[in-house]
Amino acid sequence: MIAEHQPKLFPPEVVAATSSIRDGSMRYPPKEPKAAENMKAWLPSQGIDPSQTVGLLITYGEDKTYTEIAEVTAQPVQGGVLNEKGWITADALVTNVPGLALLLPVADCIPTSFYDPGHRVIAIAHLGWHSTVHDLAKKLVGYLTQHYQTNPGKLLVHLGPSIAGESYIFNHLVELGNLNESGGRRWHQPPYATKQADDTYKIDLTAYNLDQLLGCGVQSENIEVAGIDTLQSEDYFSHTARKHPNKLDRSNGRFVSVIMMKP
Repeated sequence: MIAEHQPKLFPPEVVAATSSIRDGSMRYPPKEPKAAENMKAWLPSQGIDPSQTVGLLITYGEDKTYTEIAEVTAQPVQGGVLNEKGWITADALVTNVPGLALLLPVADCIPTSFYDPGHRVIAIAHLGWHSTVHDLAKKLVGYLTQHYQTNPGKLLVHLGPSIAGESYIFNHLVELGNLNESGGRRWHQPPYATKQADDTYKIDLTAYNLDQLLGCGVQSENIEVAGIDTLQSEDYFSHTARKHPNKLDRSNGRFVSVIMMKP
């Protein structure tokens, strides 16, 4: 964990933290003993009992919408994220249960934490390119508004370390789709996609998600961006690093973001 990289916008009643490569990989503790050891050591250092955690498990497939939002309304199973049943397959988790921590392992995608101080509800979302294309950030704000009467103007949002637009290269834009839901082009021009001389594209997921949040009514002063490029910084795991011979291969591990309301 790197102190200066931690979220600063959340009030004292919220615990929010991001591990680093020095804390070790925390990819999937139920099946990786070393990850379990790392999590057992790191979570208590943040004031979080591992048995009071629920993990967000990300999966991919043709049947996925990448906008699945799961409610966590009960205390986690024994062992929390150390137990396979302590993980929920979804794209975002939401809870209003104090003392229950939501946790997400990542290695380039944007770990995004939300807190509604007026209605005492937290959420954590995985904003990779799949969920970004399907407007998960916008849909999660809408979900909180509908189910918790959240005022987007009061919502606090932290975007954690992730791959920057300068580092995220796509060979083509087919994956990103041609049109958004309202029929307007979104990915085929700056600032979201910038074509290079070799016909590849630099993709800025952070810029797109920021515009989504602002468009939902979240206030710019209530959004904090870590601004750490996981490809360039050797402090974090990165899928993309393995493709760069001049970078340390950090693709096999995951760092985690976690958020909890204090009891």
